[in-house]
Amino acid sequence: MAMQFDSFLDLFDFFKEKQNCITYFTKQRWPDEVTCPHCNHNKVYILNNGGYKCANNQCYKKFNCFTKTIFENSKISLRLWFTAIYFLTTNTYGISSHQLAKKLKIRQATAWFMLHRIREFLKEKTTDKITGVVQLDEAAVGGKNKNRHKNKKVANSQGRSLKDKTWVFGIVKNNETYARVFVVPDTEMNTLFPIIKDNIDTSSIIVTDGLTSYLGLDEYYQRHVRVKIDGAYKSEEGYHTNRMEGLWTQLKRMYNGTYHHMSPKHLQRYCDELAYKYNNKNEDDCVTFGETVSKIETGTRLKYRSLVGYGKKRVKKEISRESHEIFRLGAEFCQKISTGL
Repeated sequence: MAMQFDSFLDLFDFFKEKQNCITYFTKQRWPDEVTCPHCNHNKVYILNNGGYKCANNQCYKKFNCFTKTIFENSKISLRLWFTAIYFLTTNTYGISSHQLAKKLKIRQATAWFMLHRIREFLKEKTTDKITGVVQLDEAAVGGKNKNRHKNKKVANSQGRSLKDKTWVFGIVKNNETYARVFVVPDTEMNTLFPIIKDNIDTSSIIVTDGLTSYLGLDEYYQRHVRVKIDGAYKSEEGYHTNRMEGLWTQLKRMYNGTYHHMSPKHLQRYCDELAYKYNNKNEDDCVTFGETVSKIETGTRLKYRSLVGYGKKRVKKEISRESHEIFRLGAEFCQKISTGL
């Protein structure tokens, strides 16, 4: 049975000892029995150093509780990792990398990397379709052009222009705290319909605003209710999109109050964070922390080069060097020919 905590003080005091952190994470990752992360074999040998060795004769690999997780080969202590997970998942509007770095006495770049690694495994894993009354809506994410530095302003983006914004699309159950949020290139019918069909069961009732991209949902679902067409925010039967609007309010406060900027490249991870906290907002903070740690699965380790695109930059740089070398050899060859003539 997993350890239960009554407050953050109890949790932080318990994790003072390194071995307590390791024992807790081992129980959260493997509540029943230790399983090899390489081949999923359930028979292992316990080594003297506290690690394990797979008993499968096709594997025989050594591992520990951190193998193939975000904690593998990390120089950050497990206690600081647990603290970062607690702060990110229990603060309604998140925690910035600057705030986290100040609290944990680490570099801001390290805190930024840690937060994105945590967001990576917060994304929804289930493929089950949502049923019942479901609200849909879309929103544009991006700062105001007037607040940008003069060398970062986007031309002709005043008024209702969205050329400097990124679209996000949300799905929320009507009477439950459950949501899914996706970054989309636009709000056209061909973009939204595949997402709707993949995530919502055909027996559901769909509630949307008056966006024309939603026209045609009646053919696939039990009923489609459109609100805000005549200015009313609620239909005669009582259908509305207020839960969806509340989710966008939370996203707006995350943007304006905490992060101040969400890069389009990393926006999906921020949306995963938003949906995860929305889905667990009625849970106790310590319960949310325990459930979050138990969700750290094999293969969720986000590497730095994947996060910042270091590999692509390196390839471009190598191609540039090769092109320069070819140009230099060609110039030398032409010079020799002209000298010979």
